[in-house]
Amino acid sequence: MKGRIAMKGLFRKNGTSQYAPVWVKKNRERFCRVQTAQHFSTSVLSPHCKENEKADCRAFRRMMAYLAGHDAAGRVLGVQVENEPGQLGAPRDYSEQGEAAYHGQVPDSVIEWLENAEESFVTTAWKDCGRHSRGDWKAVFGEDGAEPCTAYAFASYINEVARQGKEEHRIPVYVNVWLGEMYHRVPGIDYPSGGAVSKLLDFWKYLTPDIDAVCPDIYFNDHKMYMEVCGKYSRKDNPLYIPESGKTALHAVNTFYAVALYKNMVI
Repeated sequence: MKGRIAMKGLFRKNGTSQYAPVWVKKNRERFCRVQTAQHFSTSVLSPHCKENEKADCRAFRRMMAYLAGHDAAGRVLGVQVENEPGQLGAPRDYSEQGEAAYHGQVPDSVIEWLENAEESFVTTAWKDCGRHSRGDWKAVFGEDGAEPCTAYAFASYINEVARQGKEEHRIPVYVNVWLGEMYHRVPGIDYPSGGAVSKLLDFWKYLTPDIDAVCPDIYFNDHKMYMEVCGKYSRKDNPLYIPESGKTALHAVNTFYAVALYKNMVI
């Protein structure tokens, strides 16, 4: 394992898009931004904008192609396709494209998944709203529809970026998560809405077949909370990998405890 690394992709970072190239940031007409309910533009590149997705896919493909041609020794074990994705500033995108997505029909494939999925935040919201098989995101999920709609957009977008990257170089790809167990747990305020927080993890795993792991960034000192988060992300369909944690002795102890406790942990 000596000398081997996992690389980060940073087109999206920490619920914003500050690492996008300058030419993307300057062209807001082509590369649309998420808007708030008051239609103020944020810095976040909208996941509903196809130009954003195409540019992101091209960039990731070129990076993966470069790795394929320059890493014959196999030092790169995996690539983080996006860093703590989602959006800060609003629970959903109120731009023209975002409104069209939210008020458009929930895809039939999502309804089919809901009918067969295990109990989760998303399935509970659907059942509480009447188990509708047709309708927009509010009709199907009620007042909780904003976050699943945003998660669908981000997860589908990022999975496509990962899928295209793997066509150039087939190595593991993962996404890390800004946890939803933060502060008052308000999406878009306390954590990026649409990210793979634990209550949306089942939904994200369904939407991202080309992403090998969804990984929690854990900065909690508290041992109980640290292990609780590890337990949520350690699953048969998801290896536990902690890309980020705090620098204190307590964080180190918690991490080593997780290594001993969870047999599917990647280190």
